[in-house]
Amino acid sequence: MKEKSTLKGVANNYLTHTINQKGITLIALIVTIIIIIILAYVTISFVVDEDGIINKTKTAGNSYNKQQRNEALQLKKVENYIENIENVNNETISSLFVWNTSSININKLKSIVDYLNINTIYCNVNAYDFENFYFQRLAEFSFRENIKLFIITGSPEGLEDANVNQFNILINEIANYNKEHRNKIYGLSLDIEFYLSDEYINGTNNQKIELLSKFVDITKECYMNTMNNNLKLSLCIPTWLENLDRELLEDIIFNCCDYVQVMNYKKSSMIEDIEIEVEIAKKANKPIENIAELQAPNEEKGVTNDNTFYNDGIEACLQKFNEIKENYLYNKLGFSYHYYIPLKEMIANEVNIDNKYTLELYPYILGESIKIENAYLISNEEIKYGLSLKTEESNENILKFYYLDFDKEYRLIIEDERYKADMTYNYPYSSSEKQYYETLTINDLFKY
Repeated sequence: MKEKSTLKGVANNYLTHTINQKGITLIALIVTIIIIIILAYVTISFVVDEDGIINKTKTAGNSYNKQQRNEALQLKKVENYIENIENVNNETISSLFVWNTSSININKLKSIVDYLNINTIYCNVNAYDFENFYFQRLAEFSFRENIKLFIITGSPEGLEDANVNQFNILINEIANYNKEHRNKIYGLSLDIEFYLSDEYINGTNNQKIELLSKFVDITKECYMNTMNNNLKLSLCIPTWLENLDRELLEDIIFNCCDYVQVMNYKKSSMIEDIEIEVEIAKKANKPIENIAELQAPNEEKGVTNDNTFYNDGIEACLQKFNEIKENYLYNKLGFSYHYYIPLKEMIANEVNIDNKYTLELYPYILGESIKIENAYLISNEEIKYGLSLKTEESNENILKFYYLDFDKEYRLIIEDERYKADMTYNYPYSSSEKQYYETLTINDLFKY
């Protein structure tokens, strides 16, 4: 019978074996040490080399932090966009088209803005020259009056010129302009009248739908670009797109813009002609504008007494707007006037816009430069801010105060550290010395 092993016996055998096999044990020890060294080197290299755990951990950490920053930026952009959308949606739009900025009389424009509660202007700019005098004058006026200023563009001839790159270049130019100016451009209005092209007029119904689908694709991409640049996009559309393809019309209102401007010109059916568009806008919870035509009748342009309020007067237009508003009871249904020049003519006899004057303030008194950027007028606790402009002739900075009443007293406040902050001075500059007044009757001293 085999003898049973005990722990003590195993230990004795091990010690006996070790004593008797000294050479083998030394070799084993050396091999073990070498293996340990190799393992240690491999382990250390695995941890600290360029591609080691530590560096990979650092890289992963940096990548994670960068991703977090990018996500935070994107989240902020979305939050800003949602906030801006809410601001647009919470205000009923009352707008005016301006096709030629050089035609604007700021005094009259101010009267029109006050009379009709205009809060949005769609402006055409030749060659998109945002630095020209007339555009800057309108932009500064809009900034002072808290008016949203849009640039309007498009191709009335059809879609052949309305390519995405062209519009995206303009969007980027607007975004760059906004980075450098306080009187910012609020957004872009696209007026792509593709249905006036020969391709549409002579096309089959399927071809017309294809053109409408192309319009959707172009505006959808533009909409994404405006969102990325913190701008708004509005689209001018006719009243009959639902007859061509209602699903595409819904796609336009839901996914291609912040809101649509409906060219609803036929006076006898204005209420019913905008019904579908208002219904879709309600579902999308988006604003919608009804545009009224105000041009004088012109057969060549297709403008007749059936589709313009020019001969009816502005009160008739306002009455029709009120009827549309009461019919739909949608607080995001706004109204637009097309356009500035005929509107000015129409209301000339209904609003007293001529009994006003303009004050021009130059930055020098007796040849001494003063800071005029923050100058303003006070009359009975009402504050009037000027428009900071450059003269065309000398490119000199001036400050203009528009729409001043002849029967009011104004106090001119100049925030210049070299002068008392609450004093006024007289005119003209030929005075032998600066004279300050507690009050200043402007119509006695400044007449332009």
